[in-house]
Amino acid sequence: KRRIKKEEGLKVLNGVRLLEDEKFIRSLENSCLIYITANQELRWERVSQRGQKSDDNSSFEKFQEIERAITEIHIPEIGSRADFTIKNEKNLVIAL
Repeated sequence: KRRIKKEEGLKVLNGVRLLEDEKFIRSLENSCLIYITANQELRWERVSQRGQKSDDNSSFEKFQEIERAITEIHIPEIGSRADFTIKNEKNLVIAL
C-alpha cells in the first residue's frame, strides 16, 4: 500500500480477489476497476494450456473446486461493482 501510494502516474493492479483489495483500490484517487472475465470452462481450458503451475493440469472438477476457495469466491461480487467489464471470450486481432 505504501509503495502504491508513493508512486506517481498510472498504476495497474491485477489479481484483485478480496473485498479489502477492492476497498483499497476505491480509496485511491481517480481509481477505476476493470473486471476481465470469461466463462468458467474457457478459463479452465486456457489455464490447462498454459501449464505454468503444478495444478494447471487439473481436471475441470478440480478447477471448479479451486474456484470455491476463499481467495476466489469474492471475484464475481467485486466484478459486479466494476466500472467496466471485459468479456474475454474471443480472440482479438488488431491490425496496425
